[in-house]
Amino acid sequence: MGKLEHFVSTYNNLKHLVTKTNAPKDLKNNHPHLTIATLNVKTLRTLEREIELDFAVQNMNFDVIGLSEIRKMGECIIEKENRNIFSHIGETKGQKGVGFLIHRDIKPFIHLIEGITERIAVLILNIRNQMMTILQVYAPTEASPEEEIEEFYETVETTLNKFKTTTNIVMGDFNSKVGIREDDEETHVGPYGLGSRNERGLRLIRFAQENNLKIANTFFKKKPLSRWTWCAPNGKTKNEIDFI
Repeated sequence: MGKLEHFVSTYNNLKHLVTKTNAPKDLKNNHPHLTIATLNVKTLRTLEREIELDFAVQNMNFDVIGLSEIRKMGECIIEKENRNIFSHIGETKGQKGVGFLIHRDIKPFIHLIEGITERIAVLILNIRNQMMTILQVYAPTEASPEEEIEEFYETVETTLNKFKTTTNIVMGDFNSKVGIREDDEETHVGPYGLGSRNERGLRLIRFAQENNLKIANTFFKKKPLSRWTWCAPNGKTKNEIDFI
């Protein structure tokens, strides 16, 4: 499988991480929804990789795609040749980095795009005076020290509180396995989780509880093959680690 085919195959699984939220009726020719997704791109360091992403999404219905692991240094917001908006922030060469790909039709509704750290970026939309905040995140891996994990979640919570609006979405690669809801008291987790839970999944659930958020992936019934968001190089081991 070539690079482009692999990228498109990876992108195709993004359809499992799409959520729709109500928007004013006059948005995008009376279309009543925003289509919001999150994707770990592995890297966008080269022009080739950016072209691959543009090719992969050109026939897809999206309004905002949050991007993780961009791996580009610096912070910028650009309008691409296709008039879509691309933003990113990166601080470590060849690692981490987050940002957004925003459809050109949404450009008039952008209120704010801001990179907080190389793991957290913020997008605020203003649609007929209805504000929506979207945080795109890229969490440390399970092998990272506990202190790094706690610092990450503290920064996400601080950012969420600072930019909180009417509608708030936190999404991205959390490197966590939430798994199946263990009891009815876990109201922030739905009945349709995948696999087993790990320690990082427990931390994500606690974050959702403390901030009154729902882990949306777990509230929609889908076939197991339609739930995974990460695949090991062997092509056999698959997990759900990206969440909205």
